[in-house]
Amino acid sequence: MKTFIKIFMFAFAFAACQKDAVVPEKLVGKWNHTYQIQTKTTDGSWSQWQYISTFAALAPIEFTANGRFLRDGKDGAECCSAGNKFTVVNEKIIFSDLKSCPYASCMPCSEWGIPRLDTDTLVAESCGTRVKYSRAK
Repeated sequence: MKTFIKIFMFAFAFAACQKDAVVPEKLVGKWNHTYQIQTKTTDGSWSQWQYISTFAALAPIEFTANGRFLRDGKDGAECCSAGNKFTVVNEKIIFSDLKSCPYASCMPCSEWGIPRLDTDTLVAESCGTRVKYSRAK
């Protein structure tokens, strides 16, 4: 029995250290928009990264350890895109506590895929668009 427990603990520790695993702890923190996006092309591939220009600065986003999603330090829910709370399941950020938008016709974009998450870069994918963020210092 002790051998079984040791093997189980080793397997669990090994699985927890996989590089490709996306865990909420990696996501927790503030992220700044890099003003870079990719869009899906008609053949289903991704375009080159493009810089977007805007007259207003885009607010930083934040994922807290207790499951809150914030924009510029305030509740992060926006029509059609995100909620105030999140969970991570199978490399997807699933938002809840969504903002009610009765006059908007929205695509269901309350899930963000995570094609990349490392120490200082987050790429979030939703509704045919990828957005790149860098960890706030």
